[in-house]
Amino acid sequence: MPSTRVFVHIGPLKTGTTFLQSVLVQNKQALAVNGVLFPRQTYALQIKSTLDLLHKRMHPESTGNPGQWDILAEEVRSWPGETVVISQEFLCAASPAQARRMVESLAPAEVHIVHTARDFTKVIPAMWQTHLRNKQPLSWDEYITSVRNPSAGGAPWGKRLWRQQDPAQVLPPFETVVPRERVHLVTVPPAASTALIALPEAPVTSKASLLLSSPWPSRRTPSLVRRMRPASFSASTVIGCLALSRPASTAA
Repeated sequence: MPSTRVFVHIGPLKTGTTFLQSVLVQNKQALAVNGVLFPRQTYALQIKSTLDLLHKRMHPESTGNPGQWDILAEEVRSWPGETVVISQEFLCAASPAQARRMVESLAPAEVHIVHTARDFTKVIPAMWQTHLRNKQPLSWDEYITSVRNPSAGGAPWGKRLWRQQDPAQVLPPFETVVPRERVHLVTVPPAASTALIALPEAPVTSKASLLLSSPWPSRRTPSLVRRMRPASFSASTVIGCLALSRPASTAA
């Protein structure tokens, strides 16, 4: 039996992560029928698992999430199918030690890392708006000055943004434990772009198909129809198709 492949989508923020995760959650059962696991019973538990791995808390007053990552890892190791997808943008800040623990805990699975990169001219103002939404009083001038000169003392915003968004800073911790050929960079296209990926192992004449429904059917989001043999279905198809079908105004 071939080794399970685990595709770990590490974000980062503001690259369509909420849309991707919503589609995975809504289609969790359909994916499972086709041999793809999106772990944990709810997405909130997948978030808690990630926070446990990173030794972080969502809120300072929370009690933490001890043992949650171990539960996720055990579910992955027990999965009888060939493919698992994990998607959590907090993972983009993982240290080398945390990346190693993640990969080792999922063994003997073949782990792949997926990083989605979006135009910085879209990411930077979106991140500033997020800070404002989180009630952090921060003017645009203060923010963009920090982004332009992140090494300057004082405000941490620029240094934090580049640590989360720059693949040259995000990916090295994972490359210490995952071969480079298993590290995938997916560029996010302009808003409302659509594309249909033709897979060599899944010709369009194949009778089997999988329909992934959108969590926002009223928006200009095409139905994602993949014609493929069930045995050839892979998580890279899901991530690639969703990244290339992201509607306008849904980046998170």
